[in-house]
Amino acid sequence: MFRRKNIKIISNEVSSMFNNFDNVTMEKVLLTPAMATELLDKNTRNRKPNNRYLKQYVMDMIEGKWQFNGETIKIASNGILIDGQHRLLALESIADSHPDFQLPVLLVNNLDENVIETIDSGNIRTAKHLMEIQGDNVAGYVADMINFCIRFEETGHFIGKYKATTISVSRWKDNNSDYVDSIDATKGIKEISRGLASALHFEFTKSNRVKADLFFDKYLGKDLFLPNEAPVKLKEVLNRPAILNSKRTDKGRIKMVALFIKAWNRFLMNKKGSITWNSILENFPTID
Repeated sequence: MFRRKNIKIISNEVSSMFNNFDNVTMEKVLLTPAMATELLDKNTRNRKPNNRYLKQYVMDMIEGKWQFNGETIKIASNGILIDGQHRLLALESIADSHPDFQLPVLLVNNLDENVIETIDSGNIRTAKHLMEIQGDNVAGYVADMINFCIRFEETGHFIGKYKATTISVSRWKDNNSDYVDSIDATKGIKEISRGLASALHFEFTKSNRVKADLFFDKYLGKDLFLPNEAPVKLKEVLNRPAILNSKRTDKGRIKMVALFIKAWNRFLMNKKGSITWNSILENFPTID
């Protein structure tokens, strides 16, 4: 049983949590680019800005897509900016084009400067978490697929360090409802991740949706096939030990993607035979 005397003990143990609590204030503010500049003058204890997030924030602001979600701009008692630099930098950057823009925020003042060590240190909400919240029962596959698709759209490559923001993943999903077909088309694939396979299927459908479905059906053995057809020869190559053992490395996955694209291009042209790719002698293939 939780007794009253225990409350006193716990209160004493956590009393340090309330240091300076009585002095902390919060107010609703409509921030302008000029006000953002003033706050950024005290941005001396923050991490290096992420240009990808800045670009996303700027686009959201000028396109009217910014959503007020209750997140705060945090200021220490000595005036140092503790949290909110990306929002403020984005707002400041549109000063010339949108000098009268107003960003609704909750401004928290008089915090202990050292609380910066605790900010953004918890379990960050990822695109996968967002899909789970939205009730998607294959959230992991969907989030991976969309990340691969956005990376391909932004950089021209499926494999790389570029990672889409959670907001851009959500928007992409809303604008491409047929992504579900690509997730369904790759069920059962084992040689590469289902998310990557789904992204490849999605890009292949832009050339020929019917053939893209048939390509993966033949690859997965769901449709009648001839031994020398491109999807069948592709599966043979991808199941070679040397390739399978390298699929967890970027170099290995790049080769697998190249082989997938070459097989797809041959399949589109009704060409049969072996599937090969030499990274030294050949350029990375483009999707026909």
